[in-house]
Amino acid sequence: MWGSVPYTCEPKQIATAYGLCTAIQNIGMTISPLIAGSLLGGTKKDDGYFWYLAYFQLLGGIGLCLNLVLYFDDIKNRGGVLNRVDKVEELDDLMTTPTIAKRDKAQQMREELAAQGDDSTKAALLNYKTDGALRKSL
Repeated sequence: MWGSVPYTCEPKQIATAYGLCTAIQNIGMTISPLIAGSLLGGTKKDDGYFWYLAYFQLLGGIGLCLNLVLYFDDIKNRGGVLNRVDKVEELDDLMTTPTIAKRDKAQQMREELAAQGDDSTKAALLNYKTDGALRKSL
């Protein structure tokens, strides 16, 4: 589920979404053992395990239902991006070491930025960030 956060949220809200996921997970990890312990100690049916196991089955069912809701919402509103497999060409590019020419060009850019000073470095970095063709040239 953690991997689906960037695909289902706006880019400016990703950090908040991760924080919310962490908060909800921590609440569940705090409260769930308390509930399970009280169910285990408070019932005599099947040696105290009937409601204990029913609780975890209920949690599993809720998780399955939420998974289905996310799946169908993704298909309807996002074109199935969570179920899409990346193209092989892009994966090969990500998994391989950059060629010598690309590494040399990157090193050359680093040296040029270091020689120019602070203000020009900021301008060059901003230019690099906004110019997609320049990034792809590396």
